[in-house]
Amino acid sequence: MNGPPEQELIRRAKAGDKLAYEELLRPNLQPAARLARVMLGEPGDAEDAVQEAAIRSWRRLGNLRAGSRFQPWFLGIVVRQVRTFQRAPWWSVIRLPSFSSLETSTEAQWLEGEGLRGAVRKLPRAQAEAVVLHFYLDMRIEDVAASLGLSEAAIKSRINRALRQLRGSVDRSS
Repeated sequence: MNGPPEQELIRRAKAGDKLAYEELLRPNLQPAARLARVMLGEPGDAEDAVQEAAIRSWRRLGNLRAGSRFQPWFLGIVVRQVRTFQRAPWWSVIRLPSFSSLETSTEAQWLEGEGLRGAVRKLPRAQAEAVVLHFYLDMRIEDVAASLGLSEAAIKSRINRALRQLRGSVDRSS
């Protein structure tokens, strides 16, 4: 991160400096959107979840422990917001078609692919979150643990169980 060190930005943001908060948030929006898009499937839903998470994190910035990194904390809020979306009654009732077909990147191709994406979505939610944060967003185990509020051992266990299940899914589809 260029500019002031992260801890200085956090200190200023906690004091009410909106520009410092924006500077903290800016490099984390793309990973947050990718996470929400994988977990929710629809770009519009993902955008809504990230926007709501950004507002919640601004309001709860005082909860960020001294010395903690912003990204794992913020992505934890995104994960909880995605869970809230998935629990909403309309989630299973109303599914509108996606009108965002402009994505052409490799990332979009992976997201639209049936094989791995479908297998990840079939994982239990807790395992899918750990897999997406670690492998798709390339987060370290310790940061995944911080994001989900779990121990590193718990994250490793979830990832190992998920990989066994994914291997089984891939073997059956081959």
